[in-house]
Amino acid sequence: KIRVLNNAYETLTNPAKRMAYEAQLRAMEIKARGVRVDTSKIMPRMSIPKAFMLCPMGHPDKFLRGVNRSLNFHTRSDAVDVDFEGFFQAAKFSLWWLPTVNNMCRLRAMPPIVSGVVGITPKGGMGKGREGPPAGNLVSFQLSPTVSDSAVCLTDLELQESTNVIAVASPDFPGAFRFESACFPNHFLAFDPPTHARMMRVDKFSTIDFVLLDFSVSEKFKTLDEVLIPAVKAAGGDKDYVKLTEVCKDKQVQMYFQIVMQKPWDFNDFEFYFHAHSDVWDYVAPQQNLRLRQSHEKLSVNLKRTRTADEACAILAQPGVQLKGMPLDTALHVLQLLSPQAKNSSSSRSTAIFQVLVVLQDLCKNSQASAIGRLVSLWGVLSGDWADAVSSDIEALRSATLEVCGRCVSSLLSTSKDVDLQFDSLEVLSGMPLDWENCG
Repeated sequence: KIRVLNNAYETLTNPAKRMAYEAQLRAMEIKARGVRVDTSKIMPRMSIPKAFMLCPMGHPDKFLRGVNRSLNFHTRSDAVDVDFEGFFQAAKFSLWWLPTVNNMCRLRAMPPIVSGVVGITPKGGMGKGREGPPAGNLVSFQLSPTVSDSAVCLTDLELQESTNVIAVASPDFPGAFRFESACFPNHFLAFDPPTHARMMRVDKFSTIDFVLLDFSVSEKFKTLDEVLIPAVKAAGGDKDYVKLTEVCKDKQVQMYFQIVMQKPWDFNDFEFYFHAHSDVWDYVAPQQNLRLRQSHEKLSVNLKRTRTADEACAILAQPGVQLKGMPLDTALHVLQLLSPQAKNSSSSRSTAIFQVLVVLQDLCKNSQASAIGRLVSLWGVLSGDWADAVSSDIEALRSATLEVCGRCVSSLLSTSKDVDLQFDSLEVLSGMPLDWENCG
């Protein structure tokens, strides 16, 4: 829910994203009223930008992208390991208009996404001595009299039946266009959820109408984090706190608010933003101090937000996850979600339990007196009926962790003058095999 709210807030506060969203919303409202668009005066050659991004109607955050030779529709969250430039360069397309038929063209990715440049006299060419298209890779499909549905990919072969399309203004959505196969009528380039690009007949699940956004506006789709993070790192905010006022003096930050956001933010705006993105930012509002969280801090924040075993397992299954140094309360929260009493059914539960138990003994040994309550709660979770729910290896690790947890509680109670415990912890505490002579 937090991610959904953050995405909505970012769309509403970014004028370019909001404009794209509202334009699609208006177009869909027009169709819902049954109004047909008069396409007789719409000239695709004049209306379509020279370089554009293909955005399926009803999905303003999805873009057609070429990765290697594959074509898929992605949101930014679908390509989290790709930076801003890499994401949108792979979403840049143009049309190569053909002289044979009005509005006949070929879709091409630009600049080249895969190796190979179309030659001057291509295979299957349409005229001796004719020059090939500008550098780029052609959108291709494999329809035939017996095949009516084909995946779409990139190729450097210019075959009429697999690359020629007709650009048609949408009769349903003002400002949108369709791309119909020139050799196989009634077959259109389509967005087939969740991410597939296909050449197919119209069905109720696919989208064949696209908004072609001028590529020059792509810079306005940059997120605030993509501007702030380099500025904060340059000021040393990846190592210690820096003043927000110093970050706001960065030229790229100032340009972003001037050109993209089109209005300045006050400190309340920043406080709301950093709170909503607390997995990335540690912001102290009274002093206006800011720093980037370390990777282990981000992991802890995200794990503490989880509400189900499936959510926790999904985070722990991500590549490169390191739990060493994880706060004890985070480990306790995750184990509560994964315990047999929680009656979860995640298939990766055993692996996740093992990951947490491996680091728990060190977490117990490094605990201070203020953590006694959490250690008691941890013992309560681990002392439940786990035997039938886990493997023998995990059971042995659980038993060893219980022993370490008990010794740590005994030691802290014996050496601490003041101990804060919740009343409901006393029942668990009284059942623990502690060194009662010393800590009673």
